[in-house]
Amino acid sequence: MTHARTFTALALLCAATLAALAPADAYAAYAAPIAINRPGWAQTAPWDVNDSGQVVGGNNSADFSVGTGFLLTNGVYTSIAPAGAAYSGATGISNSGLIVGYYFDDPNAGASRGFLFENGVYTDFTLAGASDVTLRRVSSDGRYLAGTFTDLSGFHGFVFDRQTQARTVIDSAGASAIVVQGVSVQGQVVGSTLGRGRHAFVYDLNTHTETPYLGTDAGASPRFRDINDNGLITGFDGPSGLAFVGRAGDWTFLDLPAGQASMLGYGLNNAGTVVGWTSDADGLASGFLAQPAPVPEPAPALLLAFGLAAAALVSRRKPLPARASQTQR
Repeated sequence: MTHARTFTALALLCAATLAALAPADAYAAYAAPIAINRPGWAQTAPWDVNDSGQVVGGNNSADFSVGTGFLLTNGVYTSIAPAGAAYSGATGISNSGLIVGYYFDDPNAGASRGFLFENGVYTDFTLAGASDVTLRRVSSDGRYLAGTFTDLSGFHGFVFDRQTQARTVIDSAGASAIVVQGVSVQGQVVGSTLGRGRHAFVYDLNTHTETPYLGTDAGASPRFRDINDNGLITGFDGPSGLAFVGRAGDWTFLDLPAGQASMLGYGLNNAGTVVGWTSDADGLASGFLAQPAPVPEPAPALLLAFGLAAAALVSRRKPLPARASQTQR
C-alpha cells in the first residue's frame, strides 16, 4: 500500500469512528429539565419560548378559577393580561418580543378574545363573523398568527398572515374539530384533530395540503403542539403522556421527572429548547424547560490518531537522499 493510501485509510478510520460516537441528530438526547414555577401561584404552564430564551405561558389557581398570562425574562416574571381581563393566557412569543394570547371578560361566561401585546400596547385580535377567537401561536418572525375560532358552521383552526391580511381556515376531513397549535416561518402548521379518528397533522400553507399522523410514530395518539423553523416538532403522546421532539418517525422522548404523571411539550425554539408542563397525580401543572444535551467532544485517543496519521504523511513525504551513482561507489 502506498503512503498516500495508508494515510487515507487512517483518516477514513478516524472519521468513521468519530461519526459512530457523535449523535446522529443534534437533539438525540436532552438534559434534565429545569423547573419553571412562578412564586405565589399553584400552577405554571409555559406555552412558548423564543430564540432569546424568553418564555410565555399561564399561571392558574389550583381550581383554575383565577388565571393570568406571564412573561419570563432572565428570571423575572411579568403578568400579561389586557385591561379588564378576568382570565388570560399568553400562548406565543416571536423573536422580536411580540406576544399573543387569549382572555375572557368573565371566565364563567362569554366568548374568549385573542390579543396581541407589542411595545407595551395591547390590541384585540378579531376575525369577521367569528367568535371565541383564541390565538395559540405566532411564527418566530411575527408574520403568522395561529389559533382557533367558532362561527355558525362550527369550530375551526386558522392561520392569519399579518403581511397579506389573509386568513386561511384549516379543517380536517372526517374530524369534528381541529386545533391549530404552531406555525413556522416557512408556513408549516401543526396541530391535532378532535373527535373520531383523532390524529396529529402538518398543514402546508403553500400547497394547502394536510399530512395526518395517526399515531404509528409517536405512540398511540400523538398531539403536535409546535414546529420550529428547522421543521422539528414538539408535542406529546396522548395515552402515555410523554413529551417528544423530532420529526415524524424519529422522535426523542423527554425523561418524565420523578413524581409526575405526565409531561406535555408545548413550545419549541430554533435552538431546540422545549417548554411545557408536567402534571402530578392531582393534575396540578408545573412548568419545565429542557435543552438538547451537549454533543460530546472527540475522545483524546481519536485526536491522537488524527495527529499520528498527519505526522505519518508529513514524514513520508520528505524527499529521500539521492542514490549514489555507480562512479561514486
